[in-house]
Amino acid sequence: MNGLVRHFLKTSSGNVAMMFALAALPLLMAVGSAIDYSRTINARSKVGEALDSALLMAAKLPPMSDSELTNFLNVQIAALVGPGNGTWTVKNVSQGNNKLSADVSGHVDTTFLKAAKMSKIDYGTHAQVIREQKKVELALVLDNTGSMNSNGKIGALRDAANALVDIMYAGQGAAENVRTALVPFVTGVNIRASSFSQDWMDLNGDAEFHGINFERDEDDKVNHFDLFDALASNPDNSIPSHWNGWEQAWKGCVEARPEPYDTDDTAPDLNNPDTLWVPWFWPDEPDIGSDFSNNYLNDAPGTNSRRARQRNTTKYGTRSLRGNRIDETPRNTSGPNKSCARPIVDLTNDTELLKGEIDAMRPHNGSGTNVAQGMAWGWRVLSPGEPFTEGVPYEQEDTLKAMVVLTDGENWIGNQDNFNDSDYNPYNYLDHRRLGTTSTNSARGVVNDKVEELCSSIKANGIRVYTIVFKLDSESLQDLFRDCATTPAMYFNSPSNAALEIAFQQIAYDLSNLRLSE
Repeated sequence: MNGLVRHFLKTSSGNVAMMFALAALPLLMAVGSAIDYSRTINARSKVGEALDSALLMAAKLPPMSDSELTNFLNVQIAALVGPGNGTWTVKNVSQGNNKLSADVSGHVDTTFLKAAKMSKIDYGTHAQVIREQKKVELALVLDNTGSMNSNGKIGALRDAANALVDIMYAGQGAAENVRTALVPFVTGVNIRASSFSQDWMDLNGDAEFHGINFERDEDDKVNHFDLFDALASNPDNSIPSHWNGWEQAWKGCVEARPEPYDTDDTAPDLNNPDTLWVPWFWPDEPDIGSDFSNNYLNDAPGTNSRRARQRNTTKYGTRSLRGNRIDETPRNTSGPNKSCARPIVDLTNDTELLKGEIDAMRPHNGSGTNVAQGMAWGWRVLSPGEPFTEGVPYEQEDTLKAMVVLTDGENWIGNQDNFNDSDYNPYNYLDHRRLGTTSTNSARGVVNDKVEELCSSIKANGIRVYTIVFKLDSESLQDLFRDCATTPAMYFNSPSNAALEIAFQQIAYDLSNLRLSE
């Protein structure tokens, strides 16, 4: 009996195991298929996200052919997704009307479902990106110093800036949404834009440093506008015929305001002369001595010392020109407007005006390079307050404010080996120590500090800053402008002439507001 019972128990347990095995097979298949499908869903999600990202990246780049775009998307998706997520193919690429779209067809090889003769699970996904230009206010702060004449740099800059304008104003609605300002700079900046107002200027000669190059006392300060008037009325017929009062005689460049107003956006206030601007007036330098940069009048008689000859004001209304030396044709200009470039173009959507002024940019020799003053005026044209008022308020969220700063040289003030210690510049001659030094090397460091200060202030107001050092070997200045850019990706280091246009194109595309379509 015991033997029969043991035999039955053995037989009974075998039947239970067999029944469990038969019941477990469908359960295992269900779990396995869920795993295979889960892997497919995960792969589709990753590839779809990668397609979105790749289209966004493509939208920021210059236009490509369909085949180039397809290849670009495949490469980017592969880099973003990585191995182990099946096989996919980009297809049905479409471009047009500021839209980029593409499909991805893919599959995941199965593991468990192979037992059911299903070797793969197919999937597909689609994405579309709209390149939408939101409202943009852009200031192009561009170096027009004499060194830009070398190696075709000024021509490359004109081509690149024109390419940026073409991109910024392409597409429906761009003219209503994009406004651009142009700020050419040498050391000074010409502020006589279309919206220029005389209320910005120190017409009465009351500002702290107005007329400091000339003989004056507290009761009889020298006013630069009076000197322009004197030149315009000079009986010498060789005075340029277009000079008819100071409005024509003064070209439009200005000196820097006293600190702290030289690097800020304080509005001009008629009750505070130091917030107003002093007109640029490069003095007629002495006839005697070889190391003077700007000698355009015969000195007045009876003045023997070179300093006295320069400080004398009677010659502007009574003395003849030295060989018709007032010349405002770049590069080598002379006269009171020496080294003064073309005026600012304030914010506008007039592309013909912008491109015409870009094409008219010419290098100007003399005085040096002062990026700080270029940036200060770039900030002022974007600002909603005086002196320019075309900019919308900073807090207006539907408008992006941006500045592009390009220079090919270090901040530098032209040296003169005489009592002036330098060329005339926005801080006047170094002899007056407005920069705290008479050394051109030390002055360079002071101006660099002002650039750094301006970079911080401009970015603090939410302005996006792009910087380009153009064929510049100075590591210290490269570091300065790398830090000045809003992000390292917005800094472009010493591009070639050909690469400069690509840099400007990348900036233009980056300024487009991109969003995924719903």
